[in-house]
Amino acid sequence: TNQNPVSQQHIGRSGNRENAETVLQYVTSILLKGDGAIEYAQTSDLRVVGGGKMTDEDKLDAALAAKTVASRLCVPRDMSAPAAKILRAVLTIVAERLTTESSV
Repeated sequence: TNQNPVSQQHIGRSGNRENAETVLQYVTSILLKGDGAIEYAQTSDLRVVGGGKMTDEDKLDAALAAKTVASRLCVPRDMSAPAAKILRAVLTIVAERLTTESSV
């Protein structure tokens, strides 16, 4: 959510910390599904994100947060390559779905 980053300034940032936290908590809940995480990310009901109270603008901001985290992961420092692949996939799927399902 840092709007004045020192590095990787070309990467967009979420403007709202709560939206970023909400989407990351949702992604975490998906990852806890285990082997079915990617399928769950593709098919889950997005209305549960933020308790169904997110506006379309909030969804777009949350999607931006997910995209930012996916693009800034450092592998293998942060985690193994297989784990990073799943995390990036779930972040990307959720971001795309939030973007698509918002009417903005």
